[in-house]
Amino acid sequence: MLLVLPTSHLDAPAAQRLLDWIAEIKTPTEKHELIIAASKRVDISTFKSSFEKTSFFVPHDEDERGWPQSPNHLFKRLCQHITWNVKKPFLWFEADCVPIVSSWIDQIEAEYNSCGQPFMGARVDYPPTPLHMSGNAVYPADVLHRATYICKLDRIAWDVACVEDIVQQAHWTELIQHIWSQKRDFDFPDRKSVTDVLKPKTVLFHQCKNPSLIERLREMREASSK
Repeated sequence: MLLVLPTSHLDAPAAQRLLDWIAEIKTPTEKHELIIAASKRVDISTFKSSFEKTSFFVPHDEDERGWPQSPNHLFKRLCQHITWNVKKPFLWFEADCVPIVSSWIDQIEAEYNSCGQPFMGARVDYPPTPLHMSGNAVYPADVLHRATYICKLDRIAWDVACVEDIVQQAHWTELIQHIWSQKRDFDFPDRKSVTDVLKPKTVLFHQCKNPSLIERLREMREASSK
């Protein structure tokens, strides 16, 4: 499976922390491919990845107006690159995603290959926001042809802006768990908070913008190995 990890200069430390965690849990990366999609101000030479096939995509331009315009712009440019050049389905997973088990990529790939739909992500239904697919999700190789509104993105986050294009073509998966919080400090203070929040089938969690979930998962892995 092709994975895309987007990052701005502000997200770069979290992106590297995520890559380090992927290596630490011994995710089988041999048959998978990683693209780090970076804005122009990111020093891509600093990244270390356990994926043998790691490449970089840096658009010729950038949008530094903040959320949601900046991530919308990077996502749009990446979708153009995929549709016109790479032509492979891809998992978009941001730096505030956390893999829960080592087999997370294999499980997501297997379900996507069998689901029969071009898009696969978590079902997000938080009124008054319309029902939509989580932005951290699997997208098809011809994503621009199937979700044409991506080319018009600006002031509304793409997962909401593209509802009419995507929802009718989406498979809802329980492997990706999405909890949107406008609080930027969504936290896992102890192991109980992990077991309370994570659903049984979750293999990829979004969102946790600090190291707390990784730290708790590390503690749980160490305890289970004793």
